[in-house]
Amino acid sequence: MPCHGKAQVDTAYVAAFPQEIAIGGLCYYKFTMLNYEPKGGNEVTYMPNSPVNLGLSVSYKGWSISGGYGFDFMRDSKRGKTKIIDFQTHY
Repeated sequence: MPCHGKAQVDTAYVAAFPQEIAIGGLCYYKFTMLNYEPKGGNEVTYMPNSPVNLGLSVSYKGWSISGGYGFDFMRDSKRGKTKIIDFQTHY
């Protein structure tokens, strides 16, 4: 008994690019929040005054390193100052 099959190309498949190095710019916002509710009190939410970060990402073969910095002019000037420097590595 013959068996027939039909296949299609999966467009959602993740494949490796032939280039060994990739460089890209980043613009991102990281947020953190802490909620505190004392017994019998009202809930209070604490959030840092983190600005939008601008950065750079470099990938070589399977390795990647990226970093960003939040500049003062991108911060809410009506709130306190929060400093942030962000570095990440991935394999």
